[in-house]
Formats: sequence, structure tokens, C-alpha cells
Amino acid sequence: MNADSESQNLQDPSRATAGDRRRLRKHSVVIAGHPTSVSLEIGFWEALKEIAAAEGVSLNALVAAVDRERTANLSSSLRVYVLDHLRRSAGKI
Repeated sequence: MNADSESQNLQDPSRATAGDRRRLRKHSVVIAGHPTSVSLEIGFWEALKEIAAAEGVSLNALVAAVDRERTANLSSSLRVYVLDHLRRSAGKI
């Protein structure tokens, strides 16, 4: 894969491969009025965006809500949030 097609895949989630989704991507978010950046695999960012849209909130609002409840670092807490959401959706918890 050349650099141009790789960049296009990362910009357009519908073209992202499984390998692309495992790559880390840093996003800037605002939590309690303070800008910060969070690194997560692209697949987790995609899932968080889908969850935020389904709940009718912005990605920043969703991240801030997870931040308020977290007991571990933010990246780990976001991953666990996505996992718990998927498990609840599947009736596992």
C-alpha cells in the first residue's frame, strides 16, 4: 500500500482495513474546558463516534462523560467503555 492510499483509508473509515483500524491515532478533545489529546486505535475512535451519534451527543461530550467516571488512564477507560457498550448491546451484561 502506498502512502497516498494509506492516508485515504485513514480519512475515510469505510475504506479502512483491519490493519488500519489497529493503528493509533491521536485526537484533540476538550475536557472541562481544557484541551488534551488522547491516543487510541482508529477502530476505537470509530466506535466512540458511532456511540456518540447514537446517543445524540458530541464526541467531546462522550469523552468528557467517560473522563468524569474513570478510575484508570483515559485511553484505557475509553477502550473499556466501548467494550462495555458492545457487551450491553449484545446482552452480555
